[in-house]
Amino acid sequence: MEEIITNCKTYISNGKFPIRLYVLPESSLTETDISNIIGYASWQDGFNHNTAHKVGGRDVLIARKNALITGIDGIDSYKALQIGGIGYCSPHLNVNQQDDHTIINHKKFNPPSNRNFAAQQKGNSQTSPHVDENGNVSYRRNEYLPWGTYITADLADKVKATHEMTTHHFRLFGVPPVEAYGIYNNENLSHNNQPFGFIVTAYPDIGIKRIDTSIQDKPSLLTVELIRKVIIAAAELHKAGYAHLQTHLGNLHFLEEKERILISDWETLQELNGTPKQNVMWKTLDVLRPIRDYASLKRFLEIPYHQNEIKELIERTLRIYSKAITGKPIDPDMKQIWRSEASINPGVADYILKL
Repeated sequence: MEEIITNCKTYISNGKFPIRLYVLPESSLTETDISNIIGYASWQDGFNHNTAHKVGGRDVLIARKNALITGIDGIDSYKALQIGGIGYCSPHLNVNQQDDHTIINHKKFNPPSNRNFAAQQKGNSQTSPHVDENGNVSYRRNEYLPWGTYITADLADKVKATHEMTTHHFRLFGVPPVEAYGIYNNENLSHNNQPFGFIVTAYPDIGIKRIDTSIQDKPSLLTVELIRKVIIAAAELHKAGYAHLQTHLGNLHFLEEKERILISDWETLQELNGTPKQNVMWKTLDVLRPIRDYASLKRFLEIPYHQNEIKELIERTLRIYSKAITGKPIDPDMKQIWRSEASINPGVADYILKL
């Protein structure tokens, strides 16, 4: 496989699963960090549940020897490392079919596998939105996705997009810097002769969780103000000429002390270079998803709320977003798109239809 990022320093390890690790030229990893990453990624000594913290279906956090001091994006330092794509949690799933919202209670962390994860998915789970020239949206899922790791194409998209976004130094949100990535040199961890792989990014702290997980521990975090921060962050991204397309609360982190949003999982990054209707829809998808998550999580967790909260959130979002992007009223096409997308969430539809 060709290098995703050039001029990387390469390390080869023969653990349970042989790997090749690529450390970026600008990486701040120490030799101790690199040794730890290799140990976990190759499953050299099995998996140490005492030193790794699970944050997602295929992500773990480990402490780093020295914090990465940045002072940019409103985040002073990154004290941990997130390794994504080196295994998966055996999940217990709670699924709310009406809201299409899933909460995963993770159990044991298992090695990556070439079993087809995509074959077990239903609805819009593990899909990415596709927008045609007329602004019509369809949701597509790869026919093949491995358990707990990334196929070559997805890994390349994730590494390149995340690395690109860290160069923008956004004012209203942070992007975790890419430190390294790796591939498996094992024929059982490949598909169509393409190796599986993983990515290593800097992470603020071991104790920081994704927003959807944090809300389970602290429901009071789920506020209109939090979603407003997410929307403003999306507006800044759109102003730079990009859309994320997966702004659900599982891809977002909230640093309470800094009141700061951190956005991860950039493999669906889309440059806003399409037709006017495509561009509007791409931006709208970024805005709609956190609003839908707000309503569905409130219902899913049985947190009392009034429908006026949703109305207020939508109205404030439209005002804030249009001011942040153009200083003009919201595009009529965007209102129309909101109407069609609102059918996914009946609790929001009534208010969108009145706009």
